[in-house]
Amino acid sequence: MIYVILFFLSELCDSYCIYRLIRGLSGECRVKHVWEVLCYPVYGLVTGAVYLFWNLPLLTMVSSMIVLFALTMLYDGKLTARIFYVFLVCGLLACSETVAMVVMGEVPMYAASENMQYANIFTVYLSRLIELFLFETIVKVGGRKKREFHFYQLGILFLIMAGCVYLEVVIYQEIFARKPFFVTITSVVILALVILIIWSYDMLTQQYQKAKKSDMLDMKNQVYKNELTILREQEEAVRRMRHDTKNHCLALRELARQGENEKVIKYLQQVLDNVESEHIWMQTGNPEMDGFVNYKFSQAQKLGITCSVDARIPRGLQLNEFDLAGILGNLLDNALEAAQGCTDAWIRLSLSYDKQVLNLLLSNSYQGKLKIRNGRLLTHKWDTSKHGYGMESMKRSVEKLQGQFMVEHTTDQFTVHVMLPIYHSADRESQG
Repeated sequence: MIYVILFFLSELCDSYCIYRLIRGLSGECRVKHVWEVLCYPVYGLVTGAVYLFWNLPLLTMVSSMIVLFALTMLYDGKLTARIFYVFLVCGLLACSETVAMVVMGEVPMYAASENMQYANIFTVYLSRLIELFLFETIVKVGGRKKREFHFYQLGILFLIMAGCVYLEVVIYQEIFARKPFFVTITSVVILALVILIIWSYDMLTQQYQKAKKSDMLDMKNQVYKNELTILREQEEAVRRMRHDTKNHCLALRELARQGENEKVIKYLQQVLDNVESEHIWMQTGNPEMDGFVNYKFSQAQKLGITCSVDARIPRGLQLNEFDLAGILGNLLDNALEAAQGCTDAWIRLSLSYDKQVLNLLLSNSYQGKLKIRNGRLLTHKWDTSKHGYGMESMKRSVEKLQGQFMVEHTTDQFTVHVMLPIYHSADRESQG
C-alpha cells in the first residue's frame, strides 16, 4: 500500500513538471485556471494506473502520449506545436529516467535486492528530480520572451539539483541497507522542497513584476493627470484671450493711430506671451511619449531647471508604454536628479526618427561627480524603490529591445544616446 501511495505521489510530481513545461511554452489557456490545474493530475493518475495494472511499457507510453496531447488542447496553438510538445515531454522523461538509471548503476546494489520496491521508488524520485531540472531549463530558455530571464538562474538551479542528487545518492549508499523506508521518504522530502523553492521563486518573481507594472501604471496616471491639467490651462487661457480680444484690438488701434510703433510691438509681445503656454514642451502626436516628457519637465521647471526639446518624430509610432516608462521615464529621472545640484541647471532632449530607428539624445548639467565601480556607471539615487533601475538595468532593457545604449560625459555635462528599433504605422502598411 505504501508503495502504491508513493508511486502515485511521484506521478503527481511528474504532472506538476509537465504542467510547468506545457504552460510555460504554450499560448493562452482556453479554460479557467482552476480547470487547467485539475486536468494535470488526471495525466498522472491515468499513466500510473496503466503502469500498475498492466505493466506494459508500450501501453503506458501510448496512454501517456494520448493524455499529453489532450492536455495541449487546453491552449491555443497549431497542431504541429502540440505534437512537438508531446514528443518533447516524452523525450525529456526518457532522458531523466536514463540519467537516473546511470547514476544508480554506479551505486552498489547489494541492499536493493532485499528492498526492491523501495529501491525502485527511490530511483523514480531521483528521476523526477532530474526531470524537474530538465523541464525548468526548457521553460526558462524557451519562454524567455514571455518573462525576464538571466542565464545565471540556470547555474543556481543546476547547483541546487546537483547538490540534491549528490545528497540523495550519499544517503542511499550509507543508510539504505539499514533504513530503506527512511531513505525513500527523504528522497520524497527533498523533491518536495525543491519544488517548493522553485514555486516560491516564481511567486516572488510574479510579485516583483506586478509591483513593477504598478509603478509604471502610477507613472502613467500621473502623466495623464498632468496632461489634463495642461489642457485645462490651455482652455482657460484661450477663453480669457477670446474675452479680451476686442479690448486688445482697440488698444492696438489707438496705439497705431498715435504712431507708437514700439509700444505696439511691446504690447503684441505681451499678448503672445500670454497665448503661449509655458508648460508644453513636446507635442508630437505620440501621447505616451509627449506625456512622459511634459510631466517630467514640468517637475524640472518647478525645481528651477531649464528644459528644452527638439523633437522631429512622426505620429503613430508603435510604442510600448511599459518599455517607454522603464527607459525614457528613468532617464529623465536621472537627468532631473543630476541637474538639481547645479547653479545653472538644464536638461536638453533631442528626438528623431529615421529608417525605423528612434534616436534619443538626452543631455543634462551635473556637478561632475560620478560613481564608477568595476567599470560600471552608478546612479546617485538614494531611494531605489521610488526611482529608476540604474544605468546598467536600463542598458539591459534597451539591449532587450535590440537597441543601443551609449553614455558620454565631461566635467559638467552628461549625455545618454539611445537608439531603438521602433515601427511607424506607415512602415507596417508599406510592408503589408
